[in-house]
Amino acid sequence: MKSIKLKMLLMILPLVIAAILVISLISGLLSDRAISGQTDQTAQQTLFAAGNTVNGDLEKIRSTAENISEMVSATYHNTDMDDYEMGLSRIIRDNPMILGSGLWFEKNVYMDNEYMGPYWYRDGDNIVKTMDYSNAEYDYFSQEYYTNAKALTSMGAVITDPYYDETSGMIMASCSAPIFDEHSNFIGCVTVDMELSSIEEVGAGIKMGKTGRAIMTTADGTYLYTDDKSKTESGANISEDENKSLAGAAKNILSNESGEVSFKESGKKIIAYYVTVPEVNWKLILRVDESQIREEVQKMVMTSLILCVVSIVVIAFLITLVVSRITKQLKVVSGFSGELAEGHYNIEEIKEKGKDELAVMSKALNNMYRSTRGIIENIADQSNEINDSANTLGAMSEELSAEFMHISENMSTVNDAMMSTGAATEEVSASVQNVNESVEQLAAETV
Repeated sequence: MKSIKLKMLLMILPLVIAAILVISLISGLLSDRAISGQTDQTAQQTLFAAGNTVNGDLEKIRSTAENISEMVSATYHNTDMDDYEMGLSRIIRDNPMILGSGLWFEKNVYMDNEYMGPYWYRDGDNIVKTMDYSNAEYDYFSQEYYTNAKALTSMGAVITDPYYDETSGMIMASCSAPIFDEHSNFIGCVTVDMELSSIEEVGAGIKMGKTGRAIMTTADGTYLYTDDKSKTESGANISEDENKSLAGAAKNILSNESGEVSFKESGKKIIAYYVTVPEVNWKLILRVDESQIREEVQKMVMTSLILCVVSIVVIAFLITLVVSRITKQLKVVSGFSGELAEGHYNIEEIKEKGKDELAVMSKALNNMYRSTRGIIENIADQSNEINDSANTLGAMSEELSAEFMHISENMSTVNDAMMSTGAATEEVSASVQNVNESVEQLAAETV
């Protein structure tokens, strides 16, 4: 029976192992695709959420600039600068992102002043007003924020490219909105200067796994946030990065709205996912070491292999258990058949369990056993009857033998008598012959 068990294990286990390995291979491939797809989706969702957060903060600044512009457009004819100061100071004080705000008028529009550019800014807990920029030396008419606003033909707000301010140690940007008169003529602009530390916090908060880190750039590729702060402080551009592979990938990033690129860094392959912040066209980039993605796949594959090994062990145990049960039943059937073959019909029947083939075989053997035993019992009963008849015939034979002995004795007596009679008959015959001879002699003499 051990050989049967071994044969069944050798037949079944390789098939099971092959099936499990194929399933594991397919599972690994599917897991690779699923994890890669999930990573892509997670990265894009993370970036879009961060982009919406950044855009939401910027939208607050844009809305503030537009609201101030509309207010000034409606009141600049008869509103004193002190009234504007009160309103702008309150706005600056209530919004931590706003560093300062200014009103910049075209020449001779506000109280016939050639240069009218009051600016209010945060100084600790105080809001300070300065007129230092209202002069030809500064020439705010040529500044980017002013030209951006003047280029607009309807109400809106434009945010300048951020820049790093060495004095404050902060990244800053200016949002400007045009001021129109009642005839929709451009008469100046409103600026709201903001510091982007909250946006840097958004960048710092973009993480994924152990290696996922964020990069934020302006539309032209100037670093706004990266883990290497020297790049933001120096105004470095990602498209001119010393890592040529990253610089090459940056060209695709800057020319597309969103997507995925890869580059090499220190011999490692890096996957970079990116999206564009609406309106300002800033780029949010999430870079992840490919090894991290592969690590998840490897963990999945390793887990699958461990499960495979455990499954093979469990299946081998179950197969052994089932085969042992089958071989045990076969042993019972074989032993029972052997007893029947040797003519032993005084044994117990096989216990029938279940409805499988072995149970059917056991039932058939039990039926054969009962049938043969019944035949043998009938034969035994008939043998007893035959034996009784034989005994009766024996007694009758003995009686007949005695009778035959008696007859034989009588026959001997008769035979003796017959012999005596024969002798007498011979004597009579001789006497008759003598008489005949005498008669013939007398007849002759008579003639």
